[in-house]
Amino acid sequence: AFVLFIVSDGMELVVSNVVWRFLPREEWGMEDDFRAILISASYSGFVIGGIGGGIAGDWVGRLSIIYFHAIVFTPASIASAFSNSTYQ
Repeated sequence: AFVLFIVSDGMELVVSNVVWRFLPREEWGMEDDFRAILISASYSGFVIGGIGGGIAGDWVGRLSIIYFHAIVFTPASIASAFSNSTYQ
């Protein structure tokens, strides 16, 4: 189960990069610069989260951090699927 969760976490970055190319710019009102910032923020968050999660995993234990990540990441991802605008 954890392997699927970790794979789905990485797939979010791949899917978001592909989806950005097909998002209707007029409907979302995003310029290319703003879209680039959002994609860069995803990768930056992935790096910062990996470093922070690694350090926290050394202190608390990796399994606890994976559970915590699943508890935070899953509802946030589901909530983001229902957004109606860029800033929601």
